[in-house]
Amino acid sequence: MKYAEQQRALEKAESLRKDNWSDATKKIPDLVNAFAMLKATELLAQQQFRNTKDQKNVVDLARETLAKSIAQNKIIPPVLIKERVQSVEQKRENMLER
Repeated sequence: MKYAEQQRALEKAESLRKDNWSDATKKIPDLVNAFAMLKATELLAQQQFRNTKDQKNVVDLARETLAKSIAQNKIIPPVLIKERVQSVEQKRENMLER
């Protein structure tokens, strides 16, 4: 990876870590998928954990993992939140039926 590409990747990662969704995506539209993944993670954490501290820990871990991937110039795939939530709900129903 060229130096300029590496610097840009590091800037993106830092923006994901520090900035809110609105500010970050205005500066760096490429971060939309990463923020969508964080929102999906937040929604799932709310469903899985009652304790807000646990929810925050899960989201923080996801944010750092995504930031590290972005710093390595990896592409974050788009998130289909509706399908994933339905999938989780379906798995939960299947487990309850057992």
